[in-house]
Amino acid sequence: KIMAATCCVCSEPCNLHDADYLKCARCALIVHQGCYGQLEDDNTGGQWHCLRCKPYSVQRFQKGVCRFCPEKAGLVKPLGDGTVEKQTLWAHVICTLVLDQLRFHDAKTRSAVDDSAVDQDLVGQAKCSICHQTDGLSVPCADQGCTKQFHVTCAQKRCLLSSRGGSGGKGRLKVLCEKHHQTHKQQQQQQQ
Repeated sequence: KIMAATCCVCSEPCNLHDADYLKCARCALIVHQGCYGQLEDDNTGGQWHCLRCKPYSVQRFQKGVCRFCPEKAGLVKPLGDGTVEKQTLWAHVICTLVLDQLRFHDAKTRSAVDDSAVDQDLVGQAKCSICHQTDGLSVPCADQGCTKQFHVTCAQKRCLLSSRGGSGGKGRLKVLCEKHHQTHKQQQQQQQ
């Protein structure tokens, strides 16, 4: 029997009998190696720990919350340039893959998130159509003219994330509200 768990970034299954996934020895978070990024040299030795659970990060981790959504669980990476001194604020990997204002400093390792393009005046302003909170940043439905806004992780829980497609959108995702997500799925099925 093949045992599977869901990757906390892409929400796709991880075959627990293959070596293509990582499981945190402390919090049991599961992620594909490709979704996590290349492993750092200091995170080996048989047991892997996510950045949240690494011994040196526990005291600096501010309540375990992503700067851009209210979700406390999930895979996070530090904001800043990746130096230990600046790792006090965090972003989910999935938030980084959706929010256009966020980029990884190093796309290969996904070691730190550059949030310098974020308009700080927008943080905490728009209400999420799912959780009705204003924490972090809400992203609009990708369908032009739609006024619904979502936290990335709220949209992820409702399976409302889609690939942007095209060569320019490689690895980036978009959010579609329930109505437009159904329309998008139907269009994809018709094209197959």
